[in-house]
Amino acid sequence: MRAELNHTEPCGCGSGKRYGKCCKKDRLSYHRDGRGTIHKTILLDERGRAAVEDANSRFHEVFGRKPQGKDRVLADGYAYSPDDLNRDTLKAFAEAGVPREIAYAFSETGLIISAESAALASPIDLKEWDDAIDRYLSAMDEGEDLLAPEDGPVAKNLEEFEGLIK
Repeated sequence: MRAELNHTEPCGCGSGKRYGKCCKKDRLSYHRDGRGTIHKTILLDERGRAAVEDANSRFHEVFGRKPQGKDRVLADGYAYSPDDLNRDTLKAFAEAGVPREIAYAFSETGLIISAESAALASPIDLKEWDDAIDRYLSAMDEGEDLLAPEDGPVAKNLEEFEGLIK
């Protein structure tokens, strides 16, 4: 059984603020399970709940049972690796003309944070995102492109990305 953190406890996002004055006021909540582990919960609207129900149904079709424990809810994730997701997302970013610093921040953090979604991100996620943007822009000021295939830390997935944007 999970119980929501008390509003006077430190926030689960790691900001050091009280939970009631931090993420509790947003659409994020933190719960502690029976072992004391804290989990972040994002409240879903009706469309989100329907998507999770659909994913659970697909999981059952693939594995013949309901998801349990550490199972991935999205059964498609078993056939689609994180590298595939990163590569295809970067390719879509390039085709859509997404700025390279955004592509780099996604590749480094696994997050996509926009002005509209920033309110849903924890302070730690926002800092990680902003730090990645700053790293990319600082490197560009020094004449180094962190997305360049020959020297970027995420280069192994970016050769297609480079071809699309040049």
